Amino acid sequence: MIETISLLPGITLRVCRDTRFKQGCLSFQLVRQMDASEAALNALLPSVLLRGTRNCPDLKSITEHLDELYGASVSPLVRRVGDYQTTGLYCGFMDDRFALPGDQVFRPMLAFLEELLLDSPLENGGFLPSFVESEKRNLIATIESQKNDKRAYAGSQMIKKMCQADSFGIPRLGTIAHVEAITPQTLYAHYRKILRESPVNLLYVGSAKPEAVAALLPPVPTEDFYRIRLTGDGPVDVEALEAEFSDFPNLELRDKTVLRDRMERTDNLSSRVWTPVRVKTTSY
Repeated sequence: MIETISLLPGITLRVCRDTRFKQGCLSFQLVRQMDASEAALNALLPSVLLRGTRNCPDLKSITEHLDELYGASVSPLVRRVGDYQTTGLYCGFMDDRFALPGDQVFRPMLAFLEELLLDSPLENGGFLPSFVESEKRNLIATIESQKNDKRAYAGSQMIKKMCQADSFGIPRLGTIAHVEAITPQTLYAHYRKILRESPVNLLYVGSAKPEAVAALLPPVPTEDFYRIRLTGDGPVDVEALEAEFSDFPNLELRDKTVLRDRMERTDNLSSRVWTPVRVKTTSY
């Protein structure tokens, strides 16, 4: 059974509790409408985020940190669901039940996920050029390698031709021309944009109870997470905000202001891949 919980407006957690496995997983995904102008940006983004943070500036230090978490892993996640594209990160980690007495894995894994998402090293208003250029080459090589699987390549080319006037015909990873045009500055600007505008889907599979997972997740949307979403400093209707977010009495006024802005930007987005933000808790 999968239980769906609205952590905050626009941030949805889905929990599949299962005690049969020794490993748990958590995915963080931003949902975007498929668009040729940003498909390559969304495909490149998670790989760049995984290249380093201020505390772990290279792949070696990231690997060492994950080794300390009982060999946990983090990988880029780019999916295509109909006319929607999701971009984010996937974390795999040992279940807390099997850690040594006094050790935890899930909580520090969440802290590291937050670090990867919000603490990337920057230069001249963009991601580090060395990270971006290296991952651009990797992405181009991946796109080119699709020709090696003739069966899959023929299918993708058929869809591209048949649906060339529709978003369904846009390649999941974008095109080589779009990848080559990406700069560190345009990628970082795009990342800030989709953090502001996109619904956030979190999926957890493991032995923890849904309410326990939900209680641990609020630290992820930190001050930085909210600040990135804030697009203006216009007048605030305090009474309207208090009424709008009466279900979330612990939110600060600043947070309600940011979330109101977010909801206005996502009101027109309807899809089967995410549930309405006003749904509190449902099971299916």
